[in-house]
Amino acid sequence: MSEPGNPKTPASPAGAEPAPPRFRLDPIPLGIGAVAAIAVFAGTVRTLARADPDAYRISHALGAAIGLLLWPLIASWIAFRLAGRSIRFANGAFILVLLVCLVAHVTRSRGSPGAPAPSAQTPASIAEIRALAEQAKQASLGGDEQKAIALTAESASKFDQAASVATGIDKAVMEYAASLARAQNDVLKAYITAAGTYADAGGTSLDGLRDSAAIDARLALLHPAVTAHDDVIAYFRSISDRIPTELAARSVPKKAADDFLAGFVANARIDNLLAIHAAEHGMLLAARRRFEILKANNGNWTNTPENGLAFGESFTQKDRDEFLKLGDTIDRLAAQQGELIAERKSGN
Repeated sequence: MSEPGNPKTPASPAGAEPAPPRFRLDPIPLGIGAVAAIAVFAGTVRTLARADPDAYRISHALGAAIGLLLWPLIASWIAFRLAGRSIRFANGAFILVLLVCLVAHVTRSRGSPGAPAPSAQTPASIAEIRALAEQAKQASLGGDEQKAIALTAESASKFDQAASVATGIDKAVMEYAASLARAQNDVLKAYITAAGTYADAGGTSLDGLRDSAAIDARLALLHPAVTAHDDVIAYFRSISDRIPTELAARSVPKKAADDFLAGFVANARIDNLLAIHAAEHGMLLAARRRFEILKANNGNWTNTPENGLAFGESFTQKDRDEFLKLGDTIDRLAAQQGELIAERKSGN
């Protein structure tokens, strides 16, 4: 029989050595550890509830709670073995390591109160990128192409930042999105630069044209603008076919590539964009043909700020009719382009 209040232990045979004590912890240290672990987990979950929790953060909270019990248990077992199987030392080691883990957890939580998990940084970055993309689109529609290019370049840098904390497919897609934004900027920048130089010299307007030499100077500026615009149209015509291929080359699965393409096409509205550029290209080509007609009839026309362009008697009727028709074409395409831009602004 054992005394009341003491655990029952089997009687040892006479003359035999008592059985060595087995590792165990008293209920009080175990209870303290369990309460601490539950408190840590509950506190973490409450914090997550205010900050859009995800699987990473929940698993992190579970890991913190489990670790709060696991490390003290390991330390107490080691102390038990090293101290000659002393239950008292095992309990002391458990309490000591538990306190150390609690202090470490509180210090780590306070030291980085706003530091999100890597996967949690991406949604905020994407929201910022979307805002930049919208600002770039509005700047472009408002005619401020330089601002649009600067904002697109900034969005590419934001994609790089998002990719730096992403992994796997997300990382590959974000890196590609950054490269796509830069490639788009490069092709548009080349055209905007050439078209800007041409426009500064007079553009489609006949102002300043007096002779063949002036026409040659204008054509010399128009040619690189047309060539650069050819590249813009070719780029956007092929982009829907290129995106899946280029993403596949980065080992992005087809489903993820298809989702990226669908989002890009819906946001970029490629058909509307190509129609705007088609009108732009038509105006460039019509202006070039008008300059060529004037050059071919050099000496048979006059152009003054007061009276505008006047045809001479030797200016052929055929060239005159074509020249006037090309002017009408430029006006029609300008109006058409205005409607397409208004449609793009409205989102229809």
